[in-house]
Amino acid sequence: MARVTGFIRLLGLVSMWAVAAHAQAPEGQPGRFGTRIQVRLGSVPVSVVDEDGRPVCDLGVGVFALRIDGRERAITHFEACKPAATTTPAATPGAASPAVASPDPEDGTVWVVVVDQGNISVFSRKEVLLRLATFVRARVRPPDRVTILVLAKRLEVVCPLTTDVDAVIRAIETLGASTAGVGTSRAIMRMGEAQIRLIWEEPGGMKPDRMMMTARAAAGQIRDILRTTCGNLERLIRSLAGVEGRKALVYVSDGLPMQPARELFTLVTEFFPMLSATGGGADSFQADDLFAELGDFAAVAGVAFYPIDALGVHNTAGFEAERRESHSNEVATLTRSNHQQTLSYLAARTGGVAVLNTNDFVGALGRIADTVEQSCTLGFPLDGLEPDRPLPVEVALRAPRDVRLRYRPVFVNRRPDTAVADRTSAGLLFDLADNPLHVSLSTQPPRAVAKTGCTVPLVIRVPLAGLALPPEGDELAGAVTVFYQAGDAEGHRSALARTRHEIRLPADRAAAVRELAVTTEIEIGAGDARVSVGVLDELSGLAGYAAAQATCAAAAPAR
Repeated sequence: MARVTGFIRLLGLVSMWAVAAHAQAPEGQPGRFGTRIQVRLGSVPVSVVDEDGRPVCDLGVGVFALRIDGRERAITHFEACKPAATTTPAATPGAASPAVASPDPEDGTVWVVVVDQGNISVFSRKEVLLRLATFVRARVRPPDRVTILVLAKRLEVVCPLTTDVDAVIRAIETLGASTAGVGTSRAIMRMGEAQIRLIWEEPGGMKPDRMMMTARAAAGQIRDILRTTCGNLERLIRSLAGVEGRKALVYVSDGLPMQPARELFTLVTEFFPMLSATGGGADSFQADDLFAELGDFAAVAGVAFYPIDALGVHNTAGFEAERRESHSNEVATLTRSNHQQTLSYLAARTGGVAVLNTNDFVGALGRIADTVEQSCTLGFPLDGLEPDRPLPVEVALRAPRDVRLRYRPVFVNRRPDTAVADRTSAGLLFDLADNPLHVSLSTQPPRAVAKTGCTVPLVIRVPLAGLALPPEGDELAGAVTVFYQAGDAEGHRSALARTRHEIRLPADRAAAVRELAVTTEIEIGAGDARVSVGVLDELSGLAGYAAAQATCAAAAPAR
């Protein structure tokens, strides 16, 4: 939770903060009397592929029809699909990546790789990680950025967002060496299956009821895991909403069951054909509501899902080579479908592509990269579009052609303050490079407020020369909105707080003022926390960001 107790100071108006009289704007930034004229455009990336899934790049702006919220919008800006360049040769392992100039991050792809430890086997995980490293070596180049995360009970960043390919490869190698928390869902299913088979072999009655009770118990556990998984992914996506660039979430797992423990209910019906696999309360564990919410959340945040079924191609008669017991073909087929339909849904809902039934993961990742990179962008004015509400999107070709269009089905016209709020939240997980206002954040020693928490004083500084402060009479006037939030390693976050501050200072003393400082405080729990702040100049529309670490030494609550 965050408590606002802040106030603003203009540093330089008192002697202890006095600085040189002629403060200059940071290099490349407008002076204090400047304003920035912005023409705001919305954009919809569209991938066009042929029947074999290959990108089609010979289409011009005139062939597209765009509808937002049920009304056709004029396409006033168009970025054509760029055909694939000559394939970049894979780098030699251990060799340094070539030096490349620093392009605009917005031109690159943000590759967010999430390995779901609880929903993947050791074998399939190892195979995909090996192929992932090969793909990164061959295809990722600045301005592309990559981050690697693992998902168990919480999200853990293995590699922060970076353009450093070598750092990404090292992170993948480190991840491959550890198997902690791998296969939790699989273990639950194995225990449930073993218990059902044991009940079948035991003497006595009530076998169907006992078997169904075992299946329901496993289904409840799996649904709880799915709820945690979706919650963690939503927190990640909330952070990604504030990251610039095309965002591709590569989710690696053995699939996610739309109906938890469906194979166990089906197994019971194999022993007792008179029963229904959907009986015994099986339908009450359906997880489609969780995935519908997750898909909608990602689509609104502009994040496309590219899920990979790490099981690849296998013999459905045995379901998995490493399992001790063999399922029937029916159980194996239903199980695979149950786990894959969720991946297909998330991809379709967000404009991505699901990788299913293949062992060629390098090729599949390359095709994903082609789809992401070889897309066109339809730009349109935002006039008349309601802000901060998901608006349905429809893209079509004006003349029939044997191709498929992939795009996110919703668009959100974010107000500037909403965009800054999203980016401030992103700062809890990612280091944000853009800081045109040269915002800085410092934390003061925390004060314990309870056995389980502390109050952390914050000082947020902004050079005044970078702000737009036009004259009003004999004063210079402007306003900033300050956003701040705290989060810990467990994924807990405070509410995002914001305070608005008007700035007025005598014009004849403006040259003596160096910066403004906003002091406030925020409450954090015991342990380490990260604090992220954003500052929006309301006149120019410029925003800057900063983050800092804080530690509360209060005793952690008993678990």
